[in-house]
Amino acid sequence: MTAPGQAAIFRDTYLRGLAFACFFAVPAAAAYLVLSVPIAGGIGFGAFGAAGGRDLISAALAGLAPAIVGETLFLVTTYACYARKDTRTPLRAMVIQAIVCTAGIAAAVNLHGTALLAGLGLAFSAGSLVAASYLVRKLRQKLPRGGEHGLLVSIEQTALSSAIMVLPAWEGAKLLASHLSGATGRVATMLLVSLGGAVVYFAAQAVLGNQQLKWLAAVVRQRWRRLTEQLSELPLAAERRRPRRRAGPVTTAVQRAGPVLRRRELDAVLLLGIVAVGALAGVKIKYAVFAVVCAGLVGWVMARPAVAAYLLIFVTPLVVGISGGSIVPLIRPNEALIALLGAAIGLRWLTRLRSGGFRWPRMDRVDITLIALGVTSSLLPMAMMLVRQRPVTEDDLLYCIVLWKLFAEYIIVRSVISTREQANRCLVLSMAAAAIVGFIGIVQALGLAGVPALIAKYTSAASTDGMVEIGRGSSLLGLPAATADLAILNLAIAVAMISRGYPRRLWLGGLAALFALTVIAAAEFATVIGLVVAIVALMVLTRSGRIAVYMVPVGLLGGVLLWPVIELRLSGFHSSVGLPLSWVDRLYNLRTFFWPVLFSDYNWIFGVRPSPRIATAAKAEGFIWIESGYTWLLWGGGIPLLASYIAFAGAVLRKGWAYARRADAAGVAATAVTTAMCSQVVLMLLDPHLTFRGSGDAFFLLLALLRKLPARRTTDAAGRTPLAAAIAAPPQGVLV
Repeated sequence: MTAPGQAAIFRDTYLRGLAFACFFAVPAAAAYLVLSVPIAGGIGFGAFGAAGGRDLISAALAGLAPAIVGETLFLVTTYACYARKDTRTPLRAMVIQAIVCTAGIAAAVNLHGTALLAGLGLAFSAGSLVAASYLVRKLRQKLPRGGEHGLLVSIEQTALSSAIMVLPAWEGAKLLASHLSGATGRVATMLLVSLGGAVVYFAAQAVLGNQQLKWLAAVVRQRWRRLTEQLSELPLAAERRRPRRRAGPVTTAVQRAGPVLRRRELDAVLLLGIVAVGALAGVKIKYAVFAVVCAGLVGWVMARPAVAAYLLIFVTPLVVGISGGSIVPLIRPNEALIALLGAAIGLRWLTRLRSGGFRWPRMDRVDITLIALGVTSSLLPMAMMLVRQRPVTEDDLLYCIVLWKLFAEYIIVRSVISTREQANRCLVLSMAAAAIVGFIGIVQALGLAGVPALIAKYTSAASTDGMVEIGRGSSLLGLPAATADLAILNLAIAVAMISRGYPRRLWLGGLAALFALTVIAAAEFATVIGLVVAIVALMVLTRSGRIAVYMVPVGLLGGVLLWPVIELRLSGFHSSVGLPLSWVDRLYNLRTFFWPVLFSDYNWIFGVRPSPRIATAAKAEGFIWIESGYTWLLWGGGIPLLASYIAFAGAVLRKGWAYARRADAAGVAATAVTTAMCSQVVLMLLDPHLTFRGSGDAFFLLLALLRKLPARRTTDAAGRTPLAAAIAAPPQGVLV
C-alpha cells in the first residue's frame, strides 16, 4: 500500500485506523476526566489511599486524560509514517511535543498540591495533542484528498456516545460511593462504574449504527463460530481414536474443553501473576517489586538459559559479601540468586523432560569427585555424629550444604552453556566482576575515599569470617584471602587469552596487572605465595617464560603504589617471636582447640563435626575458626573427605592439563582453573581456600566450562561488531 499507485488505499486504511483508535481512546479519556475520583479511590493504597492521596491521584488522572487521545493519534500516525519510510516527520513531532511540554511544566512549576499535578498532566496532554495534530496534518498533506467523511462521522458518533456515557457514570459513581465505603468498597465502585459506563457507551454506539462497532461485532462472531466448530469436532476425533470406549458426559465435556484450556494456560498464569502482584502491593510495595523482579528473571532464564550462567558469574562476586538477611531473609543475596536460577532451570528441565528434549549429561571424574566431596562433607559426618550420639547444631546443618551449594552452581553453568561464544562471554564477565572487586580492594587497602568504612558497613565485618580493616583489601567479598584468590583465577584468564592471540591485548594486559596488584593489596602472605605458584603454573601451561619478565615491572609498581600496605604487614615480623601475631594466633588455636580434639578418640578417621569453628568468649566475634585447609578437611569429614579432596584436585588437574592445550574458551578456562587449583593445593596448608566465598564460587563456575563446546550454531558475523566477532571466534590453531 506504500506504492505510488496505492496511495488512495493507504489513505483509506489510515483513516479507518484513526477512526478505530478514536473509538476506544475518546471514551477512555472521558472516563479518566469525569471518573477520576472513583478511579483514584480504586487504585490508591497505603498513604495514597487516604483522602489527600486520592485527591492527588484524581488531579493527575484528570490532567492526563486528554493525553490519551493525543498519544493514540500520535502512535497510529507514527507507524503510518514509518510504513512510508518517513522517520523525519515523527522526529520533528516529538521535538514539538518536548518543547510544548517543557513550556507547560515551566508554567505549572509555581503551583502547589493538586493544582501542580493537574498542571503537569495538562502540560503533557498539551504536548501530545499539539504533536499529534502536527503529525496528522503533515501525513494528510502527502496523501490524496478525500475520505474524511467517514472519519468525521465516526468521531461525531464516538464523541456523542461518550457524552451520553458520562452522566450515568457520574451519577452511578456518586450513588455507589455513598453506599460502599473502605478500600474494598472503592475498588468495587470503580469496577461497577467502569462496567456500567462501557455498557452505556456500546449501547449508544449500537443505536447510532457506528461502523467500528459493527466491525468489532463481526470479529467476535467469527471467533466464536470458529471456537464452536472446533469444540464440535472434538467428539468425532475422540471417537475415531477410541472406538470401543464410550465416554460419559463429564468426560466428553472435559475433552471438549481441554484444547481450549491448554491454549489459555499461559493467559491464566499471567493473569494470576498480575493479581498476585497487586495483592502483594497492597501488603507492601517492596514485596510486589521483588515478585516482579523474580518473575522477570525466571522468564528470562527460561527463554535464554545462558543468562543464568552470566548472572551467577558476574553478580556473585559483587554481592557475596553482603550479610545474610540484610536484603533477603535468612540467606545471602547470592544464595537467593542460586535458588531462583536453579528453580528456573528446574522448570525448564521439566518442560523439556516432558517433551522428550532432555538428555542426561555424561559424568566424568570431576563430577564423581564433586559428588564425593558433597557426600563426605555432609551425609557421612552427620551419620557419624548420630552414631556417636553427638548433638547436631544449626551450625553443623548450615556447613553441611556449603559444598552442595558450590556443586549447584557448577551444575547450573554446565547445563546452560552450550557454545563457545557463550563460554567466552562467561570469561569476559568473570574478568569484569573481578576487576570491579580488585579496584575496590586496592582503594580500600590504601584507605581512600571512605571505602573501608563503606565496606565494613555493607559486608560481613563483624567476625573473622569477614575481615574488613584499613590496610587489607577485602573488597566486596569481605575476606582478603578470597579477594586474592579471585584475582589469581582471573589473572590466569587474562594471561591465557593473551597467549592465545586474543584481541584487545592492551586491555587484557591492564587487567592482568590490576589482578596482580589486587593480590598485593590483599596483604596476605599466603596469597602472595599462591601468586608465585600461579605464575609458575602459567609458565608451564602456556610454555612461556616471558610471564615472569612481565611480572617484574608489575611487582615494582605494586611495591611503590601499595608500599603503606606492605610496610604495615612487614611490621608484624618485629614481634618478640619474629613472626606476625596472626601466624602465632593461628598456630596457637590449632594446637589448643582443634588438634587435641581431632587426634583423640580416633576422630581423624571420620571427623569431628561439619562446623569448622568453636564458640568461645575469648574472641570478640564469639568464635575461633580452623585456619588450616587440610585440618578443616579432617575435622569436617575425616579421611573420606580428605581423600575426596585429593581425588578432586587430581581429577581437575588432569582434565585441566588436557584441555589447556585447546585454543578455544574451554582451553582458557582450563588454564585458569588448573592454575587456581595448583595455587589452592598449596594454600590449603594455611586456610580452607576451597570454600572461600566469592573465590570458591568463581572456581566452580569456571570449572563447569571445561568441556567440548560446539561453535556458534547460527553465524551472523556480518551483523556483529569487530569486538563481538573476535570474542565469538577466537583464533584457532594456537597451542595445539
